[in-house]
Amino acid sequence: MVELNENVTWGEVKNNGENKQGRRLLIVDDDAKMAASLQSLLTGHGIEADYLGDAQTAWPHVRSGQYSIVLLDLVMPELDGHGLLERIRGEGIDVSVIVVSGRNTFEDARDALQAGAEDFIRKPYTPEDLVRAIGHVREKRDLKARGRSMELALKSSEQRHRFFVENSPDIIYMLDDTGRFIFVNQTVASLLGFEPEELAGKHYSDLVVPEDIDMARYAFDERRTGDRATRNVELRLRSKHGHGESKQFETRNVTIELNSMGVYNNKSTDFLGTY
Repeated sequence: MVELNENVTWGEVKNNGENKQGRRLLIVDDDAKMAASLQSLLTGHGIEADYLGDAQTAWPHVRSGQYSIVLLDLVMPELDGHGLLERIRGEGIDVSVIVVSGRNTFEDARDALQAGAEDFIRKPYTPEDLVRAIGHVREKRDLKARGRSMELALKSSEQRHRFFVENSPDIIYMLDDTGRFIFVNQTVASLLGFEPEELAGKHYSDLVVPEDIDMARYAFDERRTGDRATRNVELRLRSKHGHGESKQFETRNVTIELNSMGVYNNKSTDFLGTY
């Protein structure tokens, strides 16, 4: 039986016990014979597990995050199983606890589950029940981990997209379904002199020179998508030149080539605006 002691270093534990996938188990039970039997049962099913004889000794090992699942007895000296569950929940430690206990009252099971235990298995148990419970907990942890990975990947993708949008040499914009700006990237400041927040809520026609308004209406009111959407329509937009602060613009008008397409709700055909 692999038993840890208080003098073992974290490096020794990780090199000797914890597998790299973080799927190693810890048995916490003051009944050494019961723990040895449980450890042997798990080994027979290809599941590695370490053993500690009381919750007080187990606490720093659990707290360190080196175990993903703890098989926990409730009745132990000093710190009992309920106390360890409270500490785990109090510090938000990412470990799944399966209570394996000879106490089989409804209150014990209820209190353990309310304190954060994933499952409650009563002694004596069948090997199949225990292995099934561990498999179920591992599956939940794997799903949760994949969800976190997808969330991080999405966040990273959004950050890259935001960087490209804000640093694009072109004006990137979005209008609502009434033709008013709900987003303009920072490039508008260098090309037209307006800060993005100055254009928020303004109608696109406020920027278009009067002679080009009909062409602008055709382009900015675009509802088509894909290959049918508007491409390379030449328009003149009014700059902020002559209104006070900016003196970098030589003319009041800036000629652009406009691309636009309709934007729709992914779950419906509701028109949201123009991009």
